[in-house]
Amino acid sequence: MALHMGCWHTIAWLDDNPGVKTVLPVPILDSINNLEQYRHQFDTLVVAIGDPRVRLLWLKRGESMGFKIPVLQHPTATVSAYTDIAPGTVILAQAVIKVAVKVGLGNIIGSQAMIGHHCQLADGVYVGAQSVLTGGVQVGARAWIGLGVSVLQQRTIGADAVVGAGAVVLHTVWPKTVVVGVPAVKLRNVEPTLERCVLD
Repeated sequence: MALHMGCWHTIAWLDDNPGVKTVLPVPILDSINNLEQYRHQFDTLVVAIGDPRVRLLWLKRGESMGFKIPVLQHPTATVSAYTDIAPGTVILAQAVIKVAVKVGLGNIIGSQAMIGHHCQLADGVYVGAQSVLTGGVQVGARAWIGLGVSVLQQRTIGADAVVGAGAVVLHTVWPKTVVVGVPAVKLRNVEPTLERCVLD
């Protein structure tokens, strides 16, 4: 998406996968661990990492190194002028963000997702493609909302919660729980991952 926005003259990747030399037509220069040495060559940082804790960690590190952290918005996405979208957020094709929405640092809004009026998404949230958050929904930090989820008005999804693909959320989703189904019911608690243990 950064390529199509036309805002930057030079784009390059930093990645820890030694077997990959390019992503699309863009070269991989080095490991992400060497980010700081590229500060004088590049002024803007986009973090494309799926794990929200790792994504937020690198966004904050990059910002502390002096990188600009942009919002990437696909040209077909529709975003109200009366929203507050924090840096590091990526808004994919045909997503819709309505009026008075607050989106935290480093969110990913999937293709054709719809975020209704007065919703609030904390830092590191992932909203899957074709999901619908109706008015006034509150989403906690690092929550993961799968493909095609529907969340009714004024509901809360807690921090680190996971909502399975196609679920319909009628009630509060408590922090660190996994819910699935129509209507969404608790399947289990979220288990800490190796990455979370290392970063904590």
